[in-house]
Amino acid sequence: MRNLFISFLGTGNYQSCTYNYENISVTTKYIQSALIQMLYKDFSEEDCIKIFMTDAAKKLHWDSPDGLKTELCNLGLSEILREVIVPEGKTEAELWEIFKIMYNEIEPKDNIVFDATHGFRSLPIFGMTILNYSHYLKNISVEGIYYGAYEAKNDENEAPVFNLSASFNLMQWASAADLFTNYGVAKKFTALAKKQKKEDSDIKKLSEAILKMTNNMKYARGKQITKGEIFNRCIEQIDLYRNTEDAKRNPALAPILDTVTDKIKGFQTTSDALNFMPAVQWYIDHDMPAEAISMMKEGIITYLIEKQGYDYKDQGLRLTLGQRLSYTSKKEFKYNDKNSFYKESIESIM
Repeated sequence: MRNLFISFLGTGNYQSCTYNYENISVTTKYIQSALIQMLYKDFSEEDCIKIFMTDAAKKLHWDSPDGLKTELCNLGLSEILREVIVPEGKTEAELWEIFKIMYNEIEPKDNIVFDATHGFRSLPIFGMTILNYSHYLKNISVEGIYYGAYEAKNDENEAPVFNLSASFNLMQWASAADLFTNYGVAKKFTALAKKQKKEDSDIKKLSEAILKMTNNMKYARGKQITKGEIFNRCIEQIDLYRNTEDAKRNPALAPILDTVTDKIKGFQTTSDALNFMPAVQWYIDHDMPAEAISMMKEGIITYLIEKQGYDYKDQGLRLTLGQRLSYTSKKEFKYNDKNSFYKESIESIM
């Protein structure tokens, strides 16, 4: 698992300025050099710096005596420095060629810092798309996305560096919302939530409550669904979290929490055999027909047994009632030595 720094080198008229980020200042005309000095204390021999450039950028800002290559080599980084030639990206075909080249330069499980400052118009945005794609297929981690705002420099020739990591995180939240809304899967949502602030017990409790609820729904655990505690716990933790400072700092969470609340509003939060009905609707909404049919059958059995005051956990009673419900009249169903014990109970239910 290596650290990988990725940047595009353009053909602009770069001028020296002092870049500032989190009380660290570096004076250079190359934002790549500034970011590397700001963000990394040291590199291992497995780590890599990859600068993507066109032939024109290579000639103008890489191979020149005062170019970026010379500056980075003077920092002792020559062993992990790589230049990657790409087309200019002026056509759709060239953009796809850049996609292929950049994707192939990323290794599975890379920890990536991406500099989105330079490159031909759409390249930085295209680069972020590739990172998102690689996140799913190569399991990479995006440690940060940065932009050196030279155009925002002040009268002292100081320019800020902006952390744009939230834009990538937003794409991840969108994916988590899609998984939960359409498939009822909360695993990615809970992973993202926990990553926001690891020491925050509120977000941890919220994540655990939602994950427990969705896991019980995923495996159609009728007993837990009937008891209703898993839904009550979710609502409690969502209400508690909405009033925390962490919730205010992470607005992307709010719409997903609204979705969670909306999806479980039909469930009773105390023990209720009729919780099987919204559960069936949950499975229908998430394209899980087998679970819907199973929950409908088992839910009806539980409801009928409980309504008559019998023990719905009695497996023999459940099995016999399930068989009996397949017949319209008592005459058609034949009790035997194995199930005759339940005859009186079953017929009172019928």
